[in-house]
Amino acid sequence: PQLESVDERTVEGIDIFVVLDLSGSMRAIDMDVNDVRSTAQTTGKLPPNRFESAVATIHDFVKSRERDRIGMVVFAKQAFLQFPLTLDYSTVITLLSRLTLDTIDGAATAIGNGLGLAVRGLMESTAKSKAIVLVTDGKQLGGNVSPREAAKIAKDNGIKIFSLLVGREIGRAHV
Repeated sequence: PQLESVDERTVEGIDIFVVLDLSGSMRAIDMDVNDVRSTAQTTGKLPPNRFESAVATIHDFVKSRERDRIGMVVFAKQAFLQFPLTLDYSTVITLLSRLTLDTIDGAATAIGNGLGLAVRGLMESTAKSKAIVLVTDGKQLGGNVSPREAAKIAKDNGIKIFSLLVGREIGRAHV
């Protein structure tokens, strides 16, 4: 005979949407040309560009989560839901590793559209804490939703937005 033991726990995490910029400017390598050459000669490969650095940072962020549901929106000229909120971190990391800058048209930076799609994804969440992590290197260039409008809707619905600005000229990024 076997006894079955069940240990149920109620845990509460944060519902988080990562909003990732896939615009063409994310190809930039933020190093002096001579440093790029030196790194390439020393290591045999180019240093990471903004996109690769962002993906590595998001990867580490996801690995550090335990009870938080994570979803992802990607944007450039348009915004798309990459995956909805989930606790399946291995799938999140797999999908993240498959992203490329050529996934969508990188001719613009529709930050507001990306934020708006993430806000919509969090509107039905019953989590006590909801957050958006915006990862971008630029300012709004295109799209039909302003970042300020999306941020106001987020604030009105108790959703916090955290911006991770990547790139050498982060002082120029505007949300």
